[in-house]
Amino acid sequence: MVIAGQSLLLQDAGNQFAAHDKLENVDAERFLPCHAPSCDKNGLAKLIAVNRGQMERAADALRKSLKEAGNKGLDGSGAVAAIANGLEMLFTSLQSYWLAHLTTHAYLRWLYGLGEIAPELRDNKLFWMWVL
Repeated sequence: MVIAGQSLLLQDAGNQFAAHDKLENVDAERFLPCHAPSCDKNGLAKLIAVNRGQMERAADALRKSLKEAGNKGLDGSGAVAAIANGLEMLFTSLQSYWLAHLTTHAYLRWLYGLGEIAPELRDNKLFWMWVL
């Protein structure tokens, strides 16, 4: 049995994509994914496909908003809104907003590592700028 934990919060979205790739190649009869019931390899493949698809939608929404922001860039709240709007999310509590905030910064760190965005400090605020 393979127990798969959550690797996106407080980390880097790239690690989550890499975890998907690794799990797809693990030879085991049963998997116990984070936030889902135990499953076989087929069940895991379906979960990975859904998760990867949502992650790609989130990344695409963030990239689109960063490009549209031009030389204004996006601050953290703008980046959270970009992903939430792209995934048609509506925050109903501060807890859900803060979880999305942490996850959004995992995407920002990933895009920064890929060289797609750059940070800029302006008026004591951090903005993220599209550079490609």
